[in-house]
Amino acid sequence: MSKITIVGLGNVGLRHLEGCLKIKKINKIFAIDKERKKIELCKKFLREKNNYNKIIFSSNLNKIKSDLAIISTNSKERLKITKQIIKKNKIKKLLLEKFLTNNLSNLAQFETLLTSSKIWINHIYRYQDAFIFLKKILKKKNFRKANITITGNNLNLGSNCIHFVDYVSFLMNDKVRIKKISFSKNSYWIKSKKKLYKDFIGEVKIYFENNLILNIKSKKNLSKISYSSHKLRFEEKIYKIKNLYNSQKSIFNFQNEQKEFACPYISNSTYKEIEKILLKKKNINLCKLKNIILVYSKIIEEFLKHYNHFYKKKNNKILPIT
Repeated sequence: MSKITIVGLGNVGLRHLEGCLKIKKINKIFAIDKERKKIELCKKFLREKNNYNKIIFSSNLNKIKSDLAIISTNSKERLKITKQIIKKNKIKKLLLEKFLTNNLSNLAQFETLLTSSKIWINHIYRYQDAFIFLKKILKKKNFRKANITITGNNLNLGSNCIHFVDYVSFLMNDKVRIKKISFSKNSYWIKSKKKLYKDFIGEVKIYFENNLILNIKSKKNLSKISYSSHKLRFEEKIYKIKNLYNSQKSIFNFQNEQKEFACPYISNSTYKEIEKILLKKKNINLCKLKNIILVYSKIIEEFLKHYNHFYKKKNNKILPIT
């Protein structure tokens, strides 16, 4: 049997907790948050579902030992908590939520932690069936250039751009590097729903070293219907995927063929990858930290330049995204 630690009981942490309760191999879950209010909200949610007996709630990490830790705090705290879990709690397998960090200088410190631990980042497209299906198709093809265009409403590209960049990396077997990032002139920043953080609205174009271009357009929309449309052109072949997040499904179109795949919430998807880690399986569809460090570095660097220019800031090194 296995033990799990979840640090950070906001919306994402709660979904991880809900998912981990489905894993039969887990007999104990340490649920940690420094805010008592979040712990109480979490208890209330689980009490209504009558699913409670495996969980030990706490406001600190003292003396906690487990087989895996999931860190779903904000980006500002993530490095500090990761270091504590590895060095003091001696937990050697970790799953971190994005955005990894909001400070460029922290990336080198994350990299040093890899010598003593296994660290994955939860980038969602790697385990969504529509994108796994697309990768199987592309594996059989040779192409010299490609263009991917993604449009959606309220995509919050400051924080979520990494998801889209990572799925390009996933499709290319983690062998691509970013050459350049550009922003449309009408791109801007707004206050996030999360206090002290910002969201990015506009268009981002990312050029990769293998002649692949990723163009992402995020529109501000008051509609509660959340979606993203993906048009992928590899040479003369065009593939289309539309993620309908509210209805939890993906529609895949290629030529005259259409397929429908599940696009589930974290509580119904990520736990399957967590179970693979606990069972020591090899086919884990999660991003390894060592494969994405350089990508994070380029994204933080370029988005920080845009943010500082937009707000006319000098010598600011913190990108307020999470």
